[in-house]
Amino acid sequence: MSQKGYPVATFDIDPGRGRGGHETAYAHLAAPSFDDLPYGINLFVLSITSLPDIILEGRVKLRGDVVNAGYFWWELPVIPEIWVTALEQFDVLVAGSQYLRSTFERYVSGTPSVYAQHPLQDLREIHPDRAKFGIPIDKVAFVCILEPTSDPARKNPLAAIKAFRNTFSAGDPSHLVIKVNNVQADSRGISLLAELRGEVARLGNRVTLIENTLTYEEVLQLYASCDVFVGLHRAEGFG
Repeated sequence: MSQKGYPVATFDIDPGRGRGGHETAYAHLAAPSFDDLPYGINLFVLSITSLPDIILEGRVKLRGDVVNAGYFWWELPVIPEIWVTALEQFDVLVAGSQYLRSTFERYVSGTPSVYAQHPLQDLREIHPDRAKFGIPIDKVAFVCILEPTSDPARKNPLAAIKAFRNTFSAGDPSHLVIKVNNVQADSRGISLLAELRGEVARLGNRVTLIENTLTYEEVLQLYASCDVFVGLHRAEGFG
């Protein structure tokens, strides 16, 4: 929006689960409080799963003097009723795919929805650096990224490891990279990490497991350093 010449101000709503405060690229645009956002449209970009806590429980009260627009992603063609109740509080829903818009129209009939093509970042300034991430330079590198608090059964990282193990032998010029985000947020992350470490140990130096926190730019650099992105998600809203 800034590139199109629209004035923009931001306010960071902590979604919980250790996810808040990591993206600081727009900190210079931040308003001192939610009520200080100065423009006529407030665009909420949140995980749809956080809406009952943030909207229905009153952590954030939607303002009556502006248009409250919600930009959310969801992977399935069914929306739970409590999320529908939260979505109905908005004046308009912005869908990043026609698939998602059809789901909104089916379940949130009282709130209009519009399609807005999801903007993709220009990545020409992102350059690979395999040495930085411990990725062999002479291998075809596959990368899988997950967050334990975001439904690991759906993100399916163990299937990526199984597919790699069943497809390639130890002598093949292939390497698997697994990046785990926000692993300390709750007990699920610790349990999953232990399972992943066990699987990685069995594959030896054919796998790189990255547990440390990366900036957004570093994540993009990790992608650029690999050859194939493996996303065996059981559902995916953007795709």
